[in-house]
Amino acid sequence: MVMSTFLSFIFAPPPSLVVSTLSVVSLVSLANAGLSEIRGKHLNYSKFWNANPSSEKQIKLSSKTGMLLLYTPAFLAALASFWIFPHEGLRSTLLQSAVTLHFFKRDFEVLFIHKYSGGMLLDSAIPITLSYFLSAATMVYAQHLTQGLPEPPINLLYPGIVMFVVGIIGNFYHHYLLSNLRAKGEKEYKIPKGGLFGIVICPHYLFEIIQFYGISFISQTLYAFCFTLGTTFYLLGRSYSTRKWSEERVELAYTAIVMSVLLSFMFPPPPSVVVSGLTVISFVILVSSFLSEIKGKHLNYSKFWNANPSAQKQIKLPSKVGMLLLYTPAFLAGLASFWIFPPQSLRSIILQSAVTFHFFKRVFEVLFIHKYSGGMTLESAIPITLSYFLSAATMTYSQHLTNGLPEPPMNLLYPGTVIFVVAIICNFYHHYLLSNLRKEGEKEYKIPKGGLFGLVICPHYLFEIIVFYGIFFISQTLYAFSFAIGTNLYLLGRSYSTRKWYVSKFEDFPQNVKAVIPFVF
Repeated sequence: MVMSTFLSFIFAPPPSLVVSTLSVVSLVSLANAGLSEIRGKHLNYSKFWNANPSSEKQIKLSSKTGMLLLYTPAFLAALASFWIFPHEGLRSTLLQSAVTLHFFKRDFEVLFIHKYSGGMLLDSAIPITLSYFLSAATMVYAQHLTQGLPEPPINLLYPGIVMFVVGIIGNFYHHYLLSNLRAKGEKEYKIPKGGLFGIVICPHYLFEIIQFYGISFISQTLYAFCFTLGTTFYLLGRSYSTRKWSEERVELAYTAIVMSVLLSFMFPPPPSVVVSGLTVISFVILVSSFLSEIKGKHLNYSKFWNANPSAQKQIKLPSKVGMLLLYTPAFLAGLASFWIFPPQSLRSIILQSAVTFHFFKRVFEVLFIHKYSGGMTLESAIPITLSYFLSAATMTYSQHLTNGLPEPPMNLLYPGTVIFVVAIICNFYHHYLLSNLRKEGEKEYKIPKGGLFGLVICPHYLFEIIVFYGIFFISQTLYAFSFAIGTNLYLLGRSYSTRKWYVSKFEDFPQNVKAVIPFVF
């Protein structure tokens, strides 16, 4: 299931033994390099150029010479690709441009931005140079092999362009901040400041990771994703070592890349095995539901109530009864939280109010807004009801456990409140538009119109996703974050299936209307 879902995001693997082998080799070798960094076996460049005892006996290059050696062959390989594989379509041109610009930027920074101390060992420079050169050449060649193949079912080209631009600008900006730490002639290391350096020790690595995911999204080839995943492992390991090195010398208390960013937005994970277990379980179930929706194995409600053959043999509920069953226990759990956990802070009050109001609104819509056809199977209603009930109860209980803890470094309470209010109004508005599609007594589906329905088929899902991110911002707990991400994925899958259903049912369905994210997905 996971593999087939992954394949919907990429071109068919190439019939090239060389490219397939290099995909595996790059992933394994880069992941191994990341593990080596964590174990203290560093590639000898930058602050770790003489970290290993044997480095004193090896050939040393100046840092500037070594860095130019690393990036120039890869830059020339990417530049040459415009002549070797000319004009092969928009995706190929953008991929060639992104790879070329990435390595050109690295050469430019070596020559005009970075200030170096120390050196680089030739024994480390050679494998890194070969890795970059092969990655640039293979990335372009793998793209060339996609000529004539059908596009992947899910097009990531335009999100990839955005990610690449954000990544390369963020990476350059933090390299520029690093270069300004030292006055002319200075060589000692200092504590970086500005940008995201107040949160993580390696924001330049974070944006480099984002940059390579952007390249992968532009390319959508197996090699690009393998190289990006391997690069992620390596830079996570390198950033971990950098943090450790910094702590030993300047007593920094930074948390390593990615996790530190998350923790700066959240309360510490609670000392509750139950909450921790439910956090993992709810996330896994929602991700599994996302994969099932993509695969066409739907939860049997709404237009998909009888999509699976086994649905005919299951107990059927009227849609209104089923929907009330889904939301009422969660609404009651949110309401009861005011009595079980009397308000202890403004954040708790707003969180309890948001959760209660969200499910109250859903009950209100079931009773007075929605017009239903079809039904719902009891086998689908029960797990959804339990999921909503447990999410409401656990959300409020997780918030209760934060009382007395220091506030997170970044307070998202007020932005979260605004996001929640705007999103829940927009969600209600698009539910109202849907309800007005049918006249009294009508049951057939129609193509929705008005609001954002001209751009996406599920704007109500889009705003529900935003509602739960608003709740996370209000709560700033790990459970709320996990549930928001899981809900995001599930509704992406459900909206993908909904669009596919509309395309199959209506010949005049507008092809420019996306599933849930305007112009993108």
